[in-house]
Amino acid sequence: MLPGDYDYIMQRRLHFDRMAFEAWILEGGTLEKAYGILEKHGIVNKRTGRPYTQMGIYQAAHRYIANNHQQVRPILENLWKEHGVDKVPDEVWEKYILKISMNSLLRSSKGRFLNWLEKYPEFTKYEYMYADEIGLNVDREVKKYE
Repeated sequence: MLPGDYDYIMQRRLHFDRMAFEAWILEGGTLEKAYGILEKHGIVNKRTGRPYTQMGIYQAAHRYIANNHQQVRPILENLWKEHGVDKVPDEVWEKYILKISMNSLLRSSKGRFLNWLEKYPEFTKYEYMYADEIGLNVDREVKKYE
């Protein structure tokens, strides 16, 4: 794989998404701390050569959660339990994941979000939450996006 190659770029993004999740959720607890952790370890945006912004860390961590929601659920539930939140009902968890996915995937690319829905069809039961944003017509078919 060469820099600029799609697979290389995607591998690098997946790696950063995981690092952002770990720095924010597991190590830091705040985006400010996560920023400091990543900066201290020399993790910079390869394109700009500068540290990732807090919003970049936020988006990357949410992409990681969206794409690894089964694995991160126990991690997040343990953290929430420390703050007085008991077991999260499945429906609440699924809606939370869908909102995160809409925020991190749909905002940047409808195609990425549609691919995510295809990969995780269990979330299509909440169509009412995303139908307007992806352009479902009266027949409930997805409009084509380029």
